[in-house]
Amino acid sequence: MIDRNFIGNSAAFIASVLFGAAVVATRVVVGSIPPLSLAFLRFGQGGLILLILPRVMLQHLYIQINTTFQMVKLHA
Repeated sequence: MIDRNFIGNSAAFIASVLFGAAVVATRVVVGSIPPLSLAFLRFGQGGLILLILPRVMLQHLYIQINTTFQMVKLHA
């Protein structure tokens, strides 16, 4: 198993890198892309990630729960 502290620190690192990159990217393209299009792209990408990520995480959780129940059935 991976240490929970490692997972938390990795998530914080990735979030800070993405946030920093978003600020730089916004400053670079703000002159060439209309603000409404830029907002749509940023929030659209974030929304897409928020739709996909929980599904992947719940599928992993379902596999763990299913495996645990099978192990309990074997011991009963």
